[in-house]
This record gives sequence, structure tokens and C-alpha cells, in this order.
Amino acid sequence: MNFIRKIIGFPKKDDKLDREGLSLSAAENESEKIKSPRAKNAPTGEISEEDAEIKKKFVEYNEMNYDYLYKDISDNLEENISFINEKMGNSYDLNLRRLTLVNKYQKINIAVFYMAGMADNTLLYDALTETIAKNFRFNEEALKSPDEIIEYFDRVNLTIGSVKKTGLFGNLFPVMLSGDAVILIEGVKTAFLLGSRGHKERAVEKPSTHATVKGANDSFNETLLTNITLIRRRVKTPNLWVKNYVIGEKSNTAIAVMYIKGVASEKVIAEVDKRIRESKFPNILDTAYLAEIIKEKQRSIFPTVYETERPDIAAANLFEGRVVILVDGTPFAAIVPTLLIQSIQSVEDYYHKASIGTFFRLLRFVALAIAIYFPALYICVIHFHSELLPLPLFFNIIGQRLDVPFPSFLEILLMLIAFDLLREAGTRMPAPMGSALSFLGAIIVGESAVSAGLFSPIIVIVVTITGICTLALPGYSLNMTITVLRYFMMFAASLLGFFGVVLFSLALLLHLTSLRSFGVSYLAPISPFGRVSIVDAFIRAPFRKIFRRNKNISQSLPY
Repeated sequence: MNFIRKIIGFPKKDDKLDREGLSLSAAENESEKIKSPRAKNAPTGEISEEDAEIKKKFVEYNEMNYDYLYKDISDNLEENISFINEKMGNSYDLNLRRLTLVNKYQKINIAVFYMAGMADNTLLYDALTETIAKNFRFNEEALKSPDEIIEYFDRVNLTIGSVKKTGLFGNLFPVMLSGDAVILIEGVKTAFLLGSRGHKERAVEKPSTHATVKGANDSFNETLLTNITLIRRRVKTPNLWVKNYVIGEKSNTAIAVMYIKGVASEKVIAEVDKRIRESKFPNILDTAYLAEIIKEKQRSIFPTVYETERPDIAAANLFEGRVVILVDGTPFAAIVPTLLIQSIQSVEDYYHKASIGTFFRLLRFVALAIAIYFPALYICVIHFHSELLPLPLFFNIIGQRLDVPFPSFLEILLMLIAFDLLREAGTRMPAPMGSALSFLGAIIVGESAVSAGLFSPIIVIVVTITGICTLALPGYSLNMTITVLRYFMMFAASLLGFFGVVLFSLALLLHLTSLRSFGVSYLAPISPFGRVSIVDAFIRAPFRKIFRRNKNISQSLPY
């Protein structure tokens, strides 16, 4: 594919598809592949027969599959019907309804296409029989030209649902495949797109990954409009703007970008818009896909795009000046810019008193340090710096390890791997089997392994404390990152002791300092230091102090 991209010049995006006022970024992306074989600036030169054959097949494939992008809708109704059926492969779920509108002056044939299971049948019935046919029957004049027909349908006849017009099949297919109905009229080169989406959706349920004792108990589902509504219920201001995009060259996935005008940074908004428009990934099926595509081109295991399923978290971040990105078909929202401190804070901190929230937040910082350093420090003390331990404790640990056949590094490595495997299996297992798996893991890994002399009891304690501290962190993505960092920290400790731990910590700090999330430092407000924002970083400050936005993220304007 790299060779093909070199020998085929990709032209700039054509503005033709935007003339209808529809958001069709995906169609624009696909159109480049159609036009690319005919680019004038393509480099010339001899290529091998094999490469020439690959190029030929590539061109033929695109011309065959994407010829609809710039194809105009014909004024011949039967031709349009045949073309849609051909491109859709006469699919089982593609429904066609033919109607003949009659009054005392003329007859007009129309065709209505819609996808079964995605369109609202009741709405379509009312629109076709009660509105279109009935209104046309009582029309007092003949429609002599296509322009008159378009104007009549646009202003008089189509009064149910949202209505858009298009003259290109490239605008027609993505909308129809999202659940809207397409109305084609004999003698007219314009199609009407009737908003009739009515597919089934999952009910709004309790959050599963960000569960809390206090606070709201609703979460996003897989429907884009429902997710937007859940946020608007909390952010009731006209300054909450929503931009829509359609991305994914094959999936044509609808996404929504939400921000509060005047609060969010214009630079961040522009950067989000730029990265979304420049995305060239063929299939966008989840928020994680989009997060990986639009994030900074930095090699890092730290999450620079925060994901959440809670509308209250999304609303709170909007008030702070961040941008929320929703993807149709997934119950998670992406929030940018993202700071490291976000993954340590919990929404429940703000549902308790400031003092209680501060205590538990500091407790999570302690848990973060233990999750990363505890196994590595154990290795350092046992192998390199045993003099740091009190003699009774040292002899107790050595006595437990007399019959263990593995060195301490390998011992704790195997135990951590077993723990992570149990956690991964518990995540994938059905709920009724989760308790059985936990019981089995506790018996085998905990009791049986120690009784058999494979592991020492102190190792079980170290791994258990480390695992509890890891699971105490609210950010799921950060949990995965901490799990990986822990292994690297152990390797550094096994090689150089405390010196290796310090070196790796310095390297980690330098890496975090260099990270950016949409132009914002990942360590803000620690680096660069924010005098106002630091108040709500390590402690949960009272609301009268935290209702002042992070200047690194948002505009420096009062609420």
C-alpha cells in the first residue's frame, strides 16, 4: 500500500460535496481514492509488471466501489432506483415503497427508500399517507417544472421530521444507512432526506466502569442523540455548541464534538476540528479508535485522551473548558485535553464534603505510589539493601524463603503475572462465574502455592497490597498503564537496586513532562505551575475556590 500511495497522487479535497450543506467527511475521504488514479501530478517512471497489476486492481476496485460519491442523481426515477439497488446489492433490509401522487391536474411518481429496523415505520406511514399524498391531492395548481416540484415538497408537502436536500448519491447513502428515508421524484434531480430514525436502543443504565455510591446513576448508551441529551440535561446553556462529523472511509460513523462557547479554548477547538478532519482511518467503531487516531503522535502508554461513560463527568469537564467527543455506537465519551491528575481524581470527591474528599484523594495518591513502587522496593531491600530492614523482620523473611526454589525477582514476577491473568479472566468471564473464579484463584495462587513451597507468604502479601492499590485508582486506562510500569520498575530494581529505581523514576518524570494533550502539558497544573488550578489538584478544595477554571485548558474568563 505504501508503494501505491507513492505512485498515485492524492488530490486536495473537492468542495463539491459540501454544496448541499451536509456533513460528509467520510465521503470526502473516499473520493480521494477515486480521483487519485487520474491525478495530474502523479510521478512518472517505469514500474514492474507486478506493481502495475496491483495498481490496476487498486484503481478498478475504487472505481467500482466508490463511483457513487460524485454521481449526480438523475431525473429518471427508474434509473435512480436501479442504481441504489445495485450499490446495495438488493439487500434484504433495503425497503422500497413506490407511490403515485394524484390530483385533478397531474400525476407524480415517487419512490421511498429506507432501511428496515432503522427507520420509524409509524413516522414514515404518517409522512407518506397522511401528509404527502393527502396534501398533493388537494393542491390547487399544476407543478410545471422541477424547480416548482422541489419548492412544493420542501415548503408544503414535507412537514414531518427534519428534511434535507441533496443532488449527489455521495450524500444520500450515509444518511439513508443511518435510518433516514430517501424520497426520489420522477423528473427531479434532487432527493429529499426525511429524518425518520427509529431503531431500537439500549436503555439508560447504571455506569459499570465508573460506579459510585453517591451521585447520578445514569450512563451513556450506544445512541448518539441520547448521549447528547444526557449532557444537555446538565448543561442548560445556549453556549453549549455541538458540531457533527461523519468520519471513517468505510464505516461512515457519526460523531459529535461538544464544548461551551466562550469557556473552551479556541486553540483546542481548532486543533480538535483539524485532527478529526485529517483522520484517514477506514473504520471507526468505538471511542478508543478515535482516541488513538486524534491523540498526539507521541510514543507513550499514558492515556492522553480521557474516556468516561458518565454524563456528569462529561458535563463537569465541559464547565472546566474541555471538549467532549461522542461517537455513535459506543457508550463512552472522549474528553480532551486530558491531564494526568484526571485519572486519579474521582467524581465522588465532589459529592462529599471537601475534607472527606481530600482524604480519599490523598489516599489514592498513596495507592498510586504503592502500585508502582512496592514490588520494586521489595526486590531492592531483599537483594541490595537488606541492612535497611530491622533484624527480626529480615530473619523472618529469610526464614520464609528458605524452601522457595525461585529468586525473589522471579517469585514476585510470577505472582504478579498470575494476579493480572486472574484479573483479566475475571473481566472477561460472565458475572455468575466471576465469584467462582475469584475463589479458585485465591485457593490455588494463595494457599496452595504457599503450601507447596513455590512462593513465600510475604510475596502473597506484597502482590495483594499492590493489586488492591492498583484497583483503587478510578481511571481504568491509568490502571493498565500502572500495570505495565510496575514490571519495568521491577526490572530496573533487579538490575541496579535503588539506583535503578531512581534512574527509571527520573526517566519517567522526563517523559511525563514532555507529554502534551492537544497542546496542554500533561502534568498541568504541576508543570507548568498553576496557582489557581493547583488548589483542586492534590486536595478537594471548597467549591467557592474551585469555580475558577484551569488557564492551561480554558479561556481566562469568569463564569
